[in-house]
Amino acid sequence: MAKAAAILFVRNDADDIGWWLAYHIAIGFDRLIVHDDRSDDGTWECVQAAAHLFPIETHRVTSVKDSYAERRSDAFMESICACRSRFDWVICLESDEYVFPEEDAQIGPYLDRFPEADGIALNWSVYGANGHVARTLEAPLAAYTRRAPQDFPDHVLGKSFIRPECYRDHPVDGYAWSLDPGRYRASDGSDYIQGIRPSRPGARILHYVTRNMAHYTQRLSRLPKDLTPPDLWTYYNRNDEEDRAPLRFLEPTRRNAGLIRREGLDTLFWRIRQETRRSSHDFLAETVFTIRSPSQTRPQGHIPAHTLERATLADETGALLSFDERTGSLVFAAAGTGGVVPVWLILDSASPEEAPAPGMQRGILHLPDTAALLPDNPALASWLPVLIDAAPARPADERPEPHRHVHIRLAPEGAFLGRSPEGLPLLLATLPATLSLVSHPMDRATETAFRPYRTLRSFGDGLRDFCLGIDILQAPHADAISCAIAHLAPEARRMLALHFPGLVPLWLLLP
Repeated sequence: MAKAAAILFVRNDADDIGWWLAYHIAIGFDRLIVHDDRSDDGTWECVQAAAHLFPIETHRVTSVKDSYAERRSDAFMESICACRSRFDWVICLESDEYVFPEEDAQIGPYLDRFPEADGIALNWSVYGANGHVARTLEAPLAAYTRRAPQDFPDHVLGKSFIRPECYRDHPVDGYAWSLDPGRYRASDGSDYIQGIRPSRPGARILHYVTRNMAHYTQRLSRLPKDLTPPDLWTYYNRNDEEDRAPLRFLEPTRRNAGLIRREGLDTLFWRIRQETRRSSHDFLAETVFTIRSPSQTRPQGHIPAHTLERATLADETGALLSFDERTGSLVFAAAGTGGVVPVWLILDSASPEEAPAPGMQRGILHLPDTAALLPDNPALASWLPVLIDAAPARPADERPEPHRHVHIRLAPEGAFLGRSPEGLPLLLATLPATLSLVSHPMDRATETAFRPYRTLRSFGDGLRDFCLGIDILQAPHADAISCAIAHLAPEARRMLALHFPGLVPLWLLLP
């Protein structure tokens, strides 16, 4: 099968760079070669984390040339030449461009259709914002499913796969190539004719130009102040036609993105540990990292008094919140129902003065590992941090204590655990479901599993307390770290993200 590399030139795209990497690994590229143009928003750190897991080469652009186009051309030229003896095909992309094979499960079999070609032109499909104004937690594949019509003028443009040995050392913009016209093919296998888009392309470029309004305005804010850009939003925000075909790659993309996030949180652990042990003074005025005085250092594994409780959640009929392993979905099911496992609620028994709000309690929904890829699971993990709020008792509920009625909200400041019109549980509902909390004894396995979280929360609720917990945690634990961050105050989460860009997942930063 043909070996292919995608070459990316990127600057400041931390929100979505993880999705781009996760997607192109999912469709089978043998190598991703990333040139980061001195990003300062966490893009580089995210790419570095992903490179620990997947076949990704990372390069930091050092060119002093003022022109973005020249720096990009130099990076593309360097990588194409380096690929000549390593890969059959290369393609040069921007971070808003996603290669999409229409029918093949991987990109390799598609490229195998062109044994006699030196180039394959893929046309753009331009996608609009789908009404998104704020930054979105979804993969672009899922967030932006509406695009311009087939006859949109810019759909005659695009990017090309080329054989690296056929590259003639000319400047590269990613669009135009000096190739033998007789060996240059359109994506459907016909001869490539510039300005013509095949009616049935075998592959295309999903082009998420606008994404959301927040992303677009942020891009504009980085332009020189004396430059008046054209109104690209009006031109490219096209939502004429629904196109859900790319969603067939959503599950493997989310799986890869979850791995990248976990690697980023592991990296965050070691970075914080490093900062605390060298007593860095550049984080806060109070320097939370200067915490390792002899009186404060605790033995490894020591956990001050701090307990967790365990409970299940039941609806008005007594059916338990559960995960159906057959359908891969959340359900309400009677205890003992075959093929379903209960979802446990782990309650953080902090003192009342440490509560996030009067009557509110912190906790974690403990899902089975296979529930990490639930479509509405923003964490892509099996531990979901939640806030537990007392709810009025249901008039029809005559069950005695120890039941208490609660509303569950995903932390930080997220949507409610609610119900769909069909009565199924929803993780991202606008209205809460009133559920009964039923206490259970804490078992040894659960207590052991949540020991890292207890460690991180054992000193208190502040950022300094979190760093103290990191300092005594024996090893990184991505689930525990993400849940502990979710239960920090908003300003503390923002401070972490500012000091460690690209390592705190976006879902922990957006209310």
